[in-house]
Amino acid sequence: MAVIQWISAICILTHGSTSDIIPIESAGDFKYHKLIPDLKQEIQMRHLHNQETHHLKSQCAPDITTTKLATTLVSQTTLDRLLIMQETCRRWSSPIVMAVYITPQELSNKWNSILKKYSEQCNHMILIPYVARDEDERSDAYPINVLRNMALDEVKTTHVFMIDADFIPSVDLDEGIEKSIRIVMEQDKLEEQREEEIKVEKNLLVAKKIQGMKQEGGQMRDSEDVNLMKFKGKYLHALVVPAYERKVKSLPCQDFEECLKLTKQNPEFMPRSMQSLSQCVNAKPTPKVQEGNMTATDVLNQSKCIVFHSDYYTDGHGDTKSEEWLNTMNEEQVRTIPCISDGYEPYIVIPWCPSEHINHDALQPQQAIEVVQVHWAPLSPYYDERFHGYGKNKIQQILQLQAKGYQFSVIPALGFLTHHPHPMSITKHRWKLSVDKGDNGLMPSMEILYTQFEAELKKEYEGKVKLKTNRCIKPKSYKHFIIAFFIVIGGILFLSRITRRGT
Repeated sequence: MAVIQWISAICILTHGSTSDIIPIESAGDFKYHKLIPDLKQEIQMRHLHNQETHHLKSQCAPDITTTKLATTLVSQTTLDRLLIMQETCRRWSSPIVMAVYITPQELSNKWNSILKKYSEQCNHMILIPYVARDEDERSDAYPINVLRNMALDEVKTTHVFMIDADFIPSVDLDEGIEKSIRIVMEQDKLEEQREEEIKVEKNLLVAKKIQGMKQEGGQMRDSEDVNLMKFKGKYLHALVVPAYERKVKSLPCQDFEECLKLTKQNPEFMPRSMQSLSQCVNAKPTPKVQEGNMTATDVLNQSKCIVFHSDYYTDGHGDTKSEEWLNTMNEEQVRTIPCISDGYEPYIVIPWCPSEHINHDALQPQQAIEVVQVHWAPLSPYYDERFHGYGKNKIQQILQLQAKGYQFSVIPALGFLTHHPHPMSITKHRWKLSVDKGDNGLMPSMEILYTQFEAELKKEYEGKVKLKTNRCIKPKSYKHFIIAFFIVIGGILFLSRITRRGT
């Protein structure tokens, strides 16, 4: 059965179902697009303005009673970095879906052997290929959100956990996430009971008011209508998994494969448990004395774990408050995050299948397809595929979830992620160059798109959704005013001194 899954995976067009396949013999001629003429362009670029068609390739089960309460780990990578999934497979036993960016040459020469290898080593993982359009796509416009969405289409569980492939989960993190989900479900049940009690009380008040008006011959104003009777909360959660990194003073490896040998030599190089994470965070690195070929133990002794990117970009994971989370070590509490800061980009678990019922008969005529089917649309939004390369591509989904009314919370101390050190990627290098040169490259284009996206979210959701997690308001900075004040004072003193000398 596992082998059949792998063969089906290679035949899937972009992220379509196995009913739209090309025989494996013609795999070298794959064109990754769905064969639905009227929807082709919409499917190729999923964004905020065509969300009604995003679910067309979703594999959520038609019968929601068959959907398993579980979390699928989803990620994307290039073929040269796929090796890192071997360690992830050993630690995560629930389903894994991986979208893999490959060149036409890699598809022809390596893909079948890759499928065979991983079907034997990690039979709970499905690989979905994306074939590069040209040689420059990886460095200039790496389609990161297209790959993420391809993988999301294959999810069949109630929840999904999207990570970057260079993050390694702690052992049995999937079990910790399931426990966290059950805690939240129990909280939701209590919340629904409270909401129901409030609704009954308000309905009684409204009914009494209506009855009183009828007796007096009056009418209710529109503003006094029975909106309260119609209110029903929709409890959607984004569960944050704390993220750390192994901070190495000097990286003793030149490529991704060489760096992975550090974990192979010593599995604790990437902490496996809460205890080993605590030890790694509280470690006191020894001074660097050895050059040349360093062993994993040498690197271990000369490094420690910190919150991901906390040494230079605290906004990325600051709202998780990971230090407090680790020190408390509470295994029962799901801690809510009252607000999220600009730039916050945690790794989250969100609901996926089952979902709301959408019938294609309801679509506009120009969006109709030949065979009308009943689909289950995922509960949570896909990524916006306008974002590509490096920067802002993950934050945009975080902002959309917040705007849609998701409650952000941190899971109990039941697991975490750790970033594996490696040389800078081609895409990040291109981003850094555009920053350093100040040109019109990747960084400014994504910044402009991000600003536009924020405005689009505001238009789409503001005033229509009850927010569970707010955007943090930064305190006003008076630094510039203080500097200006002292400059003015300094100027006055300088002029007064000159005036005294003149007299």
